[in-house]
Amino acid sequence: MALYGFRGTRKTKPISILTLSLGKDADLLNNYKGRINELTIWNQELAASDIQSWMNKPVDASHPFYANLLAYYKLNEGTGLTIPIQKNNLTSTGVNLQWTY
Repeated sequence: MALYGFRGTRKTKPISILTLSLGKDADLLNNYKGRINELTIWNQELAASDIQSWMNKPVDASHPFYANLLAYYKLNEGTGLTIPIQKNNLTSTGVNLQWTY
């Protein structure tokens, strides 16, 4: 999965996400103490106004940039080690998941 950085002069270097650590620091030592309800990954920068207008509702095909949505994790499974990716009917596998909300 290739992602692109923010728009602007020379800020379009592709990056690759093969492993994502969510909720830990870079050394996998300290836990994030907040709550993450969902995670979206896009291949295009979204305007702050678009993010604000969609931040409290699920992303669906009516979103103006739905074609640019690469992954949508609702993070509400609650059990197990699989996390469904809402857009493509795929799953990701987690390690050491702690489902609390």
